[in-house]
Amino acid sequence: MSRGRTKQFAHLEDEWIRLYEEEGCTFSAIAKKYNVQPETVSKYIKNKVQKRSRTRFTQDQIAAWTQDYQKGKTFAAIARKYKVSETAVKTNVYKEIQPIIDELKWTWVSLYKKGKCLNTIGSSYHFHPKIVLNTIKNEVGLVITSNQHIYEPFIDEWKKLYREGLSFQYIAEKYDVSADTVYRNIKDYVDVRSKKTNTEHVKVMAAIWKQLYFENGKTLQEISQSYEVSASTISRQLHAK
Repeated sequence: MSRGRTKQFAHLEDEWIRLYEEEGCTFSAIAKKYNVQPETVSKYIKNKVQKRSRTRFTQDQIAAWTQDYQKGKTFAAIARKYKVSETAVKTNVYKEIQPIIDELKWTWVSLYKKGKCLNTIGSSYHFHPKIVLNTIKNEVGLVITSNQHIYEPFIDEWKKLYREGLSFQYIAEKYDVSADTVYRNIKDYVDVRSKKTNTEHVKVMAAIWKQLYFENGKTLQEISQSYEVSASTISRQLHAK
């Protein structure tokens, strides 16, 4: 009877070994997933896996993952980028970053209630606005009903930047999202400019370009990329009388 029970989970050994070695799961995590005791998992695979230290990843690796997460990358995207499991990324990043977020949470809540926008708060503390949003949304009444509306708190800021002449691509890079994400969220609220250079638009923007170039020290290439207008067009406007 006892001999039969010893082999009760034998068919799961390979999967448990894979979870431990490739996914970075602990015996406890595997046990929870399969509704068994950690001791059961240990009994089946402890002699078949290499014992690891607290983490098999270096601090440099975890620091890189954490930095990407702070910039707004998803765990899945980070896992694909570094060719590791999503579970490994999530487990290690949370260990690094969650205590910091917990400590900053109420400061962020206070700043938001004082009128600071999510992007300003995020920039001040080197966190992506999405992380700030997810941390404080319940405390400040920002109800996000689905992933589709995750960018809703940023739409007013994106509309303002676009109306100031900045491109979808520039806004996307500033908020670490795709240009298509910006476009889809604000296209119904702004007059979308044609990619073909519009003469009236160029005349309106000329004063801003001159300030950026002559006073702020921006290069023609930087202005060109920000406003999706050729450097030659900008150059002509800078020297027009």
